[in-house]
Formats: sequence, structure tokens, C-alpha cells
Amino acid sequence: MLLGCLVGWGGLHLADAAEDYTRIEAAIAQEQAKSAKAWLDLALDLAGRDLKAEAHDALTRARTAKADLAGLPEAEAKIAALGGRGAADEASIKRTLRTREEVAKAHERMAKVLEKEQQDARYAAFLVSALELAPTKARVTTLAAMAQKGALLVRTQGHPLAGWLSLSKAWKPGKVHPLLLVFEGEGQRFAQALERFAAERKDQPWILLAPLALAGGDELKFDRYFPAYPEQLLTDWNGRRGEFDAAGLPGLVAFVRMHFGGAPKAALAALGKGAEPALAYLTRHPAAVRAVSLAQARFDASALASPEGLEAGGAFIDLLGEGSAAGNDATEDHATLLGTRGFTHVAKRPPQGTGPSELAAQQWAWLAAPEDR
Repeated sequence: MLLGCLVGWGGLHLADAAEDYTRIEAAIAQEQAKSAKAWLDLALDLAGRDLKAEAHDALTRARTAKADLAGLPEAEAKIAALGGRGAADEASIKRTLRTREEVAKAHERMAKVLEKEQQDARYAAFLVSALELAPTKARVTTLAAMAQKGALLVRTQGHPLAGWLSLSKAWKPGKVHPLLLVFEGEGQRFAQALERFAAERKDQPWILLAPLALAGGDELKFDRYFPAYPEQLLTDWNGRRGEFDAAGLPGLVAFVRMHFGGAPKAALAALGKGAEPALAYLTRHPAAVRAVSLAQARFDASALASPEGLEAGGAFIDLLGEGSAAGNDATEDHATLLGTRGFTHVAKRPPQGTGPSELAAQQWAWLAAPEDR
């Protein structure tokens, strides 16, 4: 009798959960459809003004929101036939901003549906996209509070590269704060890498961002990138990891700078093979980096671009400990290699402890030091 009651209760519980899931998904689908229709209407409005590029962007957003939306094929044909000779004016700009705000509110409503299911990665994703579409102080404040409580997964709509963001209690809106990009290596445990530096930061007003770069791992492991990336993305980009990182990272960093006040020049910290995406970013954007600390670095010349506009020997670079796969000290070779790209402020030092947390502590002490670097 008791067993029967328990089984019956369990069945009701599962039925309730299934009903909640169905309700949530239906509500989200409804808002996605509304968003898609708003983008399609904007695309057609802009097409009527012969704004081909802008209309195509709106159409792409409509298709992303709802691929089977009625009217998409006809709109695509109309936009493809445009000459694109129109010029944006005040009316078209206002129309676009109105649609962006409309869709941003739809994304907030989708997040509201998931409010009791905040472990669902879509909850934060909807709020992040709302901020990107139509920035407001209230939207920044909401996400900042989340990033102060724990790591927040952020990305832009322009590229799928994501990153874990952490803000300290000392973070203030409207202020410029030092920014540290944390590049994980072979372990691909990005959130844990961020946590190690958050433990060192304590309540200092540094912004921490750990990009989920693909170039830092030997073998891409889906569970290490979940829930940021679908497995198919890892498969599609496996042979072009550096290209994926290089295309997405500048936009992600710009998003953090724009909305959370990251400093114009970032510091970079990398462990092991995480040196590859870190140095790729450094050599492609030397003016955007002030200092780099590489612990047990693994990289070769293929990771380094030829930096343009490098000034006064470039960023200060800290080479901490052994780096080659064979275990011998590779810091001298790495310093020479960096020198060939014009980086002359390179310091080499042995590590005082080689565990990930010990290395992070040493990197943090060097990067956060008050010296001019």
C-alpha cells in the first residue's frame, strides 16, 4: 500500500515536471516567434529604403530566431535583388533601435520564464543578448550582480565564442576597471581556471574573463565546453581552432569593455597550451595588451602573428617555468621566439610551486603588481 502511494506520488511529480517543461518551452517558442516577426518586419522596412546590408542583417536575425518563419524566402529574394544604394537616416536608425528594444524585452520575458530554472544556460544567455541588443543601466546591473555571485557565461551575437565572466564586490558601474583574460590550457577546465584567479583577486576591482578558446586544448572534449558550445561546433572548427578564437575574441573583449568597464589594455594569464590563444591575441592586438604571464607555456611559432603597430618593445611578458612537452626548460627558446616578433620586455623565472593554484598565485602577484607594466 505504502509502496503504491510512493510510486503514485513519484508519477505525479514527474507528470508535473513534464507539464512545466512543456509550458516553458511553449512560452519560449512563442517569444522567439514574436522576435523573428519583429526582425522580418524590420528587414522588409529597410529593404524598402534600399538598405541592403542592414536588411540582410535583420533577415539573418529573423532566421536565427525562427528558421521556418513564413515569409523568409520571399524577403530573402527581395533583399538579394536590391542595389544597396540607400543611406541610413534618422528614421531608419530609430526604426532599428525600436526593433532592438522590442526583441530585447522578448528576451527578458524568456529569461523570466526560466527564473526558477536559472541553472538552464539559456537564462543568462537571454539576459546577455537583451543587454547587447539594447543596453541600459538596469540590464548591466542585473548581469553584474550575477557575475559577482559566480561565473557568468557571456557571448556576443556576432560570434559563438563564449567566456566566463567574474566581477568582484568592488566593481562599480560607470568606472574603468583592470581586465584580466585567463586562458586555460590542456585541462580545458575554464570555470575552475577563473576561480583560481578570483581567489587571488579577492575584493580588488579586477574584471576576470576566461574565454572558452579552442586552441588551448590538445583534444577538444565536449563536456569541458558544455553548455557553451554544441558538439557539432567543436567538430566543425576542430581543424580551424585558431581561426575560431581569432574571429571571436576581439568582439567578446569589446563587449566586456563596453558594458562592464574593462580597461583598454588587458592583462593576460595563460597555463600550458593556453599560451597559444593568449599569444595569438597579443600578436594580433598588441596595443590592447599591457602584460602577459605564461606559466609552463607550450607554444611554437605558428601561434604568433606578425604584430602591426608594436611600440617600444611591446607588452611586458612573464615566462614562468618549464614549458616543453619533454619537461626541459623551454623559457629561453620562448623568449628568443618572442624576440623575433619584436617583444623585448621578457622576464624568465622559475616557479615556486607548480600546482595550478600555486602558479595562478604567482602569475597574479606579477600581473597585479603596482609596477608600470
